[in-house]
Amino acid sequence: MPDACSEFLPCQKLLREALLKLLEKVSSPLRDDIIIALTGKNKLLSSSPATLPAGVWPLMTILMAQYLQPDADLQLAISAALAVECLLCAFDIFDDIEDGDTSPTLQTLGTARALNVATALLMLAQQSLCTPSSQQL
Repeated sequence: MPDACSEFLPCQKLLREALLKLLEKVSSPLRDDIIIALTGKNKLLSSSPATLPAGVWPLMTILMAQYLQPDADLQLAISAALAVECLLCAFDIFDDIEDGDTSPTLQTLGTARALNVATALLMLAQQSLCTPSSQQL
């Protein structure tokens, strides 16, 4: 019997490729830190097994867009999905810092670098929404 999450693999692959393309514009040290944050539990770049598919929120965003308007521009749905992933990852970092939680991202990066990553993720979310899809991908 196939894995229940295997049906999401083509969409996850598409989103991961688009996210990595978006990250190409970020300088290397910061990009590496952002990738650490985006490989956390349930994040789009995560490879660890979980009960939810990796990148469940951007997956939900793109799949809902396709369901509600099947003939819509897929690149616009991808841009919105990437913005959701970046925003939620940034919010998770800010929440962990505010609550004094110790997440793997905070343990690896420390508070100062994690704040830089969260801020960069907010900017990437904005860039994903504001950049025309043909220029982004």
